Amino acid sequence: MTNCIIYARTGMHNPVALNEQLYACTKIAKKKQMEIVGVFTDEGDSGEGLAKAIGMIATQTIDYFIIERTDRISRKLHLCFCITDMMRAADCEIIKASE
Repeated sequence: MTNCIIYARTGMHNPVALNEQLYACTKIAKKKQMEIVGVFTDEGDSGEGLAKAIGMIATQTIDYFIIERTDRISRKLHLCFCITDMMRAADCEIIKASE
């Protein structure tokens, strides 16, 4: 069975939006019969959840990183490219739940 981690982010404290993202991502993981081995979230600009997700990808074999949309990784384009390049190097594929 392939595994995945899920990441969701909101720009401000918005539990409803966060839950909607988590639901969409979990639905994709279940549809593709993946084992969810981690769920990470961020509200605002903290980035702590993303840092933990990246750390997990760097130290373990993670097949897929599921997000709702690409801009959930980062709205800063250069940061998004760096993170996606790192995931590719770790053979971790990004799946977008809605786009």
